[in-house]
Amino acid sequence: MLEQYKRILAPFDGLVTARATDVGALINAGAGGGPPLFVVSETRKLRVYVNVPQNYVPNIPVGTKAKITVPEYPGRTVPATVEASAQAVDVASNTTRMKLVVDNGRNELMTGDFTNVTFDLPRPEMTINVPASALIFNQSGLHVAVVNGERRIELHDVTIAHDLGNEVEISSGIKAEDRVVINPPDGIAGGDKVRIAGQPASRANPKPLKRSERIHGQRIRG
Repeated sequence: MLEQYKRILAPFDGLVTARATDVGALINAGAGGGPPLFVVSETRKLRVYVNVPQNYVPNIPVGTKAKITVPEYPGRTVPATVEASAQAVDVASNTTRMKLVVDNGRNELMTGDFTNVTFDLPRPEMTINVPASALIFNQSGLHVAVVNGERRIELHDVTIAHDLGNEVEISSGIKAEDRVVINPPDGIAGGDKVRIAGQPASRANPKPLKRSERIHGQRIRG
């Protein structure tokens, strides 16, 4: 009767990815808290878990398509689909965990692999990106310095939609035609008079001025 316990059946078809016993080892059938004998993985369909920043979560519903890359196949992408979301924000990281499913019918990917995930997110028809160096932080908030039609500085309150590292995507506060000061100097203030390099100076102020900064590939002086 006890002979039937010599055969162990997994609840699903898969691949043994870890083995914690060997021939001749003592198996204590009465100890339920011991290590597993084997780890069996279903490798034809893999799950990828990724922590998504909170501000991106509304744009990634279940069914969103994504691409993953792994170190062993540089330059190649594998399609994936969002299958589930935790629908909760981790207070320590301000992220939400999401589960993606990847078809691994060719058994090219491995369980436990490290991967980079890229989501195909909807984007507005026009976005305004500025260098991160253009942002001005002070006690009144976040601003960007813009040169108006009178060649004077205006400080516009802006809202960041996405932080892209060296650049930020602005959701409000400036327009596409605005001339943004790329590297505003310390102490820049609204109303400061500037002159854009490459354009003639006004007769009222023909002398070159002292302070210069970049503005859309040109230099301004103030």
